[in-house]
Amino acid sequence: MATFAQLGFANTVTASSTTPGVDGYVGERSGFPYNIHPTATPDEWAALQAAITDNAVVISAYSPPVITLAEAQAAQTVILKTACDAAITGGFSAAALGAAYTYPSAATDQANLAQTAAAAGGGLLMCESAAGVWALVAHSQAQAQAVLAAFIAWRDKQRQQLAALLAEVTAATTTAAVTAIVWP
Repeated sequence: MATFAQLGFANTVTASSTTPGVDGYVGERSGFPYNIHPTATPDEWAALQAAITDNAVVISAYSPPVITLAEAQAAQTVILKTACDAAITGGFSAAALGAAYTYPSAATDQANLAQTAAAAGGGLLMCESAAGVWALVAHSQAQAQAVLAAFIAWRDKQRQQLAALLAEVTAATTTAAVTAIVWP
């Protein structure tokens, strides 16, 4: 078996995580970064273990990446906006038919709802009854307009919540405070 040095590795490695026995090490092989992993690169792993035993390699401890406040704020903003979009397009409830029905609200559903609410005779809207049955159900124009109003209220509530959370992200002074701000 070739030694660690014979395989072209430098004599220093850095732990990939706090559990390098599971996640491996990062070393330099022939001048390029190289991940040395117990199962993905078994020959290199064996050579590294022998080099560790022989004190022929210097191991640096894992150092977690440092994320700046601005980076944390940017990342959390994307996470929150994505969660808001998912809430808006994830469906809503309306009682335009006299009882609570769930309506889908993906982009196509929103377009269909707007068209039905604008149509003089109303039309068919997909909805789910309290019994859990999805069906195309006839809605009068007034009923479709009531469903549209319920959607707009739902959407605006989500957007207001997003605005409040984004204000918290902007006001946060530590990365821990930023990452603690989550979509409910």
